Amino acid sequence: MFNRAIRNLSELDDRWNEAAEIIKRHNLYAEALTVYRGKKAYMKACELCASYLMDKRHFEEAALLFKRANKIALALQCYEQVQNWKGVIECGQIMDLDRVVLNNLLQKMVPHFESRGKFTDIAGILSFIDEKYNKMQIVEYYCKADAWNFAINCAFGNDELVRTVAKAAFVRCEQILQSIKNWENLLEQYCCRLEIVRQNKEKSLIAAVKRFHDQDLSEVFSETSSVTSGMSKISAVSTASARRRKHVEK
Repeated sequence: MFNRAIRNLSELDDRWNEAAEIIKRHNLYAEALTVYRGKKAYMKACELCASYLMDKRHFEEAALLFKRANKIALALQCYEQVQNWKGVIECGQIMDLDRVVLNNLLQKMVPHFESRGKFTDIAGILSFIDEKYNKMQIVEYYCKADAWNFAINCAFGNDELVRTVAKAAFVRCEQILQSIKNWENLLEQYCCRLEIVRQNKEKSLIAAVKRFHDQDLSEVFSETSSVTSGMSKISAVSTASARRRKHVEK
């Protein structure tokens, strides 16, 4: 019913406020984007939905809708919240934001990426701020990120930077070799443990077979003894019967 209501209201340019109340009251944000696409109030619908998403802390999605609504400052705020430095640059350039202000916004994001080991992002930020001035740092961050192609391209033509990349690559190579050695030792330890387990299992199996074999022999001897005893009793009874018959005949 309410879907139909906003569909009907979307045909009337002067009824947006009424439609917006229905959308908010009945949580019809997704439907509103569909219904108002291509309509005069579409940008208002985008802004309304973006504000809702922003309140729900879905900042990436909110930023996209704010851009559709041409609310670039709000989109920039959303990108700041999720540390999307590329989105911040995009919005800052659209707004023709002062370069110093934009650089400061980006610089504030560096500790966030540093703490999470996202060194490629830091290199990208520093490249935008001032690639020439930050060249050494950029190369070092690319090396930290194991982004060797970027590091080599950035260092190309500068002997000092090339040496920096070579040194970092050597250290990284040593780390990898040590890691391989550690894994090799660990694997050897596991193999030794598995061999011990295998030997113990084999011994247990042999012992179990021996017990089973001994038990079978014991049962055979027991049965043989029972049969022999039974036969002896039968033989004794037969002998006694024969004697009685002879006695009677006499």
